[in-house]
Parts: sequence; structure tokens; C-alpha cells
Amino acid sequence: MYFGGINGLNYFQPKTIRNNPFRTSAAFTEFRVSNKTIKINDKVDGETVLSADINYTTKIVLSYKHKDFALAFSSLHFVVPENNKFHYKLEGYDKHWITTGYNQRIATYSNLDPGQYRFLLSSSNNDGTYSKEIRSIDFEITPAPWATWWAKTFYFLAFAVAIALVINYFVTKNRFRNEIFKEKLEKEKVTELNEIKLSFFTTITHEIRTPLNLIVSPLQDLLSVSTVYDHFTAMRLKLYKGTP
Repeated sequence: MYFGGINGLNYFQPKTIRNNPFRTSAAFTEFRVSNKTIKINDKVDGETVLSADINYTTKIVLSYKHKDFALAFSSLHFVVPENNKFHYKLEGYDKHWITTGYNQRIATYSNLDPGQYRFLLSSSNNDGTYSKEIRSIDFEITPAPWATWWAKTFYFLAFAVAIALVINYFVTKNRFRNEIFKEKLEKEKVTELNEIKLSFFTTITHEIRTPLNLIVSPLQDLLSVSTVYDHFTAMRLKLYKGTP
């Protein structure tokens, strides 16, 4: 193919044009926490976040107060750099790889749950050939003191103790109620037994007094007329009466 230009005639053979075979590498250019750029030895809440350059950092630990961060990146391939593309993914958060172009070379994450994450990054050259090298940085978001494993263990033990106390309260209350009910039954039985005894003795007394009355009444009649009987009979009647 031939083309004319200001410097003369240009030509080339289309069959000789090949894709760029040179693979590129990705590099991190900036790290931000809560939208603030973090440099080496910068402190966040008194803690050093980066002790080395971001490209030589393998792990970053952030507290639950600063669980928002961003990573800016670039490609080390400078032939038509606007055609470079990037794949990135935050394992533990992103389900799929995210593809972005030259104009959007930043990954932002916010409101992450406490836990372990790994950021993965790969870049391509101007012809879309991706590097086999995948850059990675591990992230750890520490939980709040009240959300740590020992705090959760304490909550569990406190809950278990509370449940045990509640169960013990109802068991004790039920046992106390049963004891009161048993005492009440025993008192009722004693009262019922006393009533039976009283009824029995009343009946016995009545049964004994009835024949005695049958005997006493004629004797009282005899006493009233004891003077008409002989001396022996009168004496026996007086003995019954209890007089000498």
C-alpha cells in the first residue's frame, strides 16, 4: 500500500504488520485511605500504614475506622499507552474481574467488612495482549473491639449464663410451688383426718350416750319414788346417785 505525504511517498506491506508481542507489567502509582494519599511512613490514627513503597508492599492492615481505600495504577508499556487496558479484582469482595481503560486507572472500595482481602491487577499492551504477571497486595480490615472473636466469645458466654439463670429461676420457682402445693395437701389431709376423728368420736359418744340415757331415765324415775321400796333397793339407788 502506498500513501503520499509531505515528506514524499510512504508504503508498506499489510502482511508484514503484526501485533505487538511485548507484554507489559502493571505498577501501583498511588494509595489512598479515606480519600487521603498515603506515603511511606504516613500514620493513620497513630499507625504506620506503608513502611515501604506501595509496589514493594505485600500486605496492608487497616482498622475498622478506615475501611475505605483506593489504588491507582498504570502500565509500564508506553507505546500508544491510551490503548492499554487493565484487569483488576478484590478477592473476598468482587465476584468477577473488572476491566478498565487508560482513563480510569483507579480501583476504589468502601465500607468493607472486617476480614482478609487480596487485590489482583493485570495490564495489557496497546494491542490487548495481557501480561502473565499478576500484581497482588493483601489487605486486612481489623474488626472493632466489640466485634472481635474474644468479644463474641464473651457475648456467647454471657448469653449462656443468662439462659442458665433464667432456666434455674423457673426450675426453682416450679420446685417452690410444688413444695407449697405439697404442704397444702398435707395440711388438708391432716385437717381431713382430724375431722374424721372428731366425727368418729362424736358418733361413738352419741352411740354410748343413747343406751345410757335409756338406763338413766328409768333410774331417775326410781329415785324419785325410792321411799316406797325396801331398804335394800333404796340403798342401791342411792349408790347409783352417789349419795351415802
